[in-house]
Amino acid sequence: MLYLRLGEPEKALEYFQAATRLSQEIGYTRDEGYSLMSVGVALERVGDSAGAAHAYRRAVELLDATYEESGASEELSGKVDALTPLAELLHRSLDRPEEALSTYEAAEGVCRKLNDRRRLRKLLTSQAGLRWRTGQLKKSARDYEEALDLARKQKEPAPEAAALASLSVVNRDLGHLKESVRCGRAALKLLQNLSDPQAKAYVLSSLAESYGELGHYPSALSCLRRSLRLRRRIGDKEGEVGVLEDLARIYEDLGDPGRARACSEDAVSRRVALAEAHVDAGTGRRE
Repeated sequence: MLYLRLGEPEKALEYFQAATRLSQEIGYTRDEGYSLMSVGVALERVGDSAGAAHAYRRAVELLDATYEESGASEELSGKVDALTPLAELLHRSLDRPEEALSTYEAAEGVCRKLNDRRRLRKLLTSQAGLRWRTGQLKKSARDYEEALDLARKQKEPAPEAAALASLSVVNRDLGHLKESVRCGRAALKLLQNLSDPQAKAYVLSSLAESYGELGHYPSALSCLRRSLRLRRRIGDKEGEVGVLEDLARIYEDLGDPGRARACSEDAVSRRVALAEAHVDAGTGRRE
């Protein structure tokens, strides 16, 4: 693990693979499983996603076998440790949503068996996000609602706000606009007491979209202006461009072409500047 922390995953991989071989030779199935989890982490760091997925799958098999022999709950807990990064890898790096969902569900089942509510909440949140991306909106809402309930019971305001913000988006996509606004406002209220201006700016932009779809344009404008101020304060230039584009659309809907054009031109100018800065950074050019 030290080599991983030092940013030398190739070296770490050598030691993890050696530990895996040694555990296999002496017949320590449990240790082999945990070593393979570390192999998976190192392989991800070196960019071998397929190899990492294979290592995580094998770790799950070994920890399953260990649990069947011992019946110890810690082996089930270890299985979740392997299933979770496997699901995330299948989801984000390998683009296998169906396999990722079945892996999340397997981990979810183990967490329920262990009554591990903290990890269950995190799994439900990840699973809900994937369901949303694949168009399973009702199931996504169900998972986010359970994650929200768990966050409230665990008295964790940041995950509670995140679940509410996500529910706001899912409800908007379901056409439940008033519920979307309710969730967004509740998330915003929680964020008032948290030092996370980026999250607050995101929720304000999302809330503005729901207000806009409801035709509540003054409320949408108020949210977007607040979001713009926050993004400028924290230096979120990409987000600033997005908010300016949203403002242009709202002004168009309000029948104010002058302001709509001003926001649109400002957005274009800033997007061009961002693109030029990106090119300069890529070529190593300095002004």
